[in-house]
Amino acid sequence: MLEPEKQQFLIHHLAQSAADFETAIASADPAHWTTRPAPDAWSIAEIAEHVLMIDGIVVQLCAKFEEWPEEHYDLEHCARKDQLVIRVAEQRETKIQAPPQVLPTGKLSSAGEFYPGFRAAQKSLTDAASRNPELLRGRFREHPILKKLDGYQWLLVCSCHRRRHMGQIEEVKKTLAR
Repeated sequence: MLEPEKQQFLIHHLAQSAADFETAIASADPAHWTTRPAPDAWSIAEIAEHVLMIDGIVVQLCAKFEEWPEEHYDLEHCARKDQLVIRVAEQRETKIQAPPQVLPTGKLSSAGEFYPGFRAAQKSLTDAASRNPELLRGRFREHPILKKLDGYQWLLVCSCHRRRHMGQIEEVKKTLAR
């Protein structure tokens, strides 16, 4: 079972990453929404679409927590893995190639198209973090990079993933402002 302080940390982390990501989107010049800063770099629209896709995948996973295989877990190991999740998912020093199924396709023509889906996903993610803390520890699914994660760690990696791409948005804005 997830400790109450970990649950509160997760709920706060999700809320803060959502607010910060929305701020990054809102402060972008609408004229730069679909502009790529380089041929091999994503536009702000593409970054937003990718984040929306990942949030959607995690929402789908969260809806099935009770179906995830239950396993014995060690709280000390979980605490170390929690820190690894934060460190790996937020840093931008190592470039990670997105798998084909979460590559942006140009669906978002404006920031206004982003917000409804993002806010709905945020509500679902927060609901998953808020209810049934017994489902957030001891049930695991494989992550393509971080390997076996429990429900808490999946929600945490989703929140950290937003932060990672918020940094990318800031880089795009700086490049395009020159």
